[in-house]
Amino acid sequence: MSLNCDYSTGRPVSLPVSKHYYSGGEFVYFSERNQYRIPDFFRLDIAVNIEPSHHLTALTHSSVSLGVYNVTGRKNVYSVYYVAEDGRLKSYQLAIFGVPIPYISYNIRF
Repeated sequence: MSLNCDYSTGRPVSLPVSKHYYSGGEFVYFSERNQYRIPDFFRLDIAVNIEPSHHLTALTHSSVSLGVYNVTGRKNVYSVYYVAEDGRLKSYQLAIFGVPIPYISYNIRF
């Protein structure tokens, strides 16, 4: 049985802090490089390995793994991006694997 906990602080990002108009164009002013951070990352994985036989004289050994990736279902922010809509900047956070993902694997060792 295994339990894996992964925690890290958020990656550094530069955020838009203001915008101005010049010669009919709109320009966005960003903060200093990497001055801010996206939210912290946390993920918990759990797995069970089942090995039916432990015969040392067998040519192959097989095992089955059952587990769940991201047990807590946390929507960890991977990146932040901005889109201009109706004259305003809107921020969006992209999360990958925001739900628990079960898996089964069958392994053969020679």
